[in-house]
Amino acid sequence: MKLTNVELESLRDKLVKPLKDLSFEIIQRPVGTIGIRLQKEDIAAKDGVKVEIAYSASALNVIGDNPNKVSGFFDKIHKEYVNLGNDPEATVQFYEVISNIIISTNKEPNSIINEVFKLPLKSLKNYPNKMITAIPLSAINPETNEGLNIIIEASPSSPKNRFRLRLLYRATTPTSISQFSSKVESIISKILLELGA
Repeated sequence: MKLTNVELESLRDKLVKPLKDLSFEIIQRPVGTIGIRLQKEDIAAKDGVKVEIAYSASALNVIGDNPNKVSGFFDKIHKEYVNLGNDPEATVQFYEVISNIIISTNKEPNSIINEVFKLPLKSLKNYPNKMITAIPLSAINPETNEGLNIIIEASPSSPKNRFRLRLLYRATTPTSISQFSSKVESIISKILLELGA
């Protein structure tokens, strides 16, 4: 959640009890950092999901590799944010999901990408092995102000048989985030199917 008109250090302190009540492990502030302005600070963690405050971005983030877990915890944390007396319409500029997703494939990702897109650059004719190594996609719905950005590329750790999708989805309501999270796997599957993966 991108926040405005919220004192983030105070919010951090206020979130500790509700997060404990949700069985999150509270992460203590690093020794010697009290009174020092941090870029970001992890507040709590549970089941591979962490909650952080990014002071430099004025954001309350819920982070993890499993979109369904992140979405479920996001819903609970947003409810606690409201229970603390915060008015989302006055304090939340937007909500967003940021995720790195790794997907296995039987084909080499760069081969798939280059079957879909050709690179006829005559200026690089002295380099016969040129290829497109990533596909950046953006989709915006002007009616709802929802935006989706995806970068599809070979996974750096296993480029011969896995894709990495770097995804960013932005919306103006928490309901949109929950709805998107429930269908993100289907969206990704359809995109990869259309690419021939």
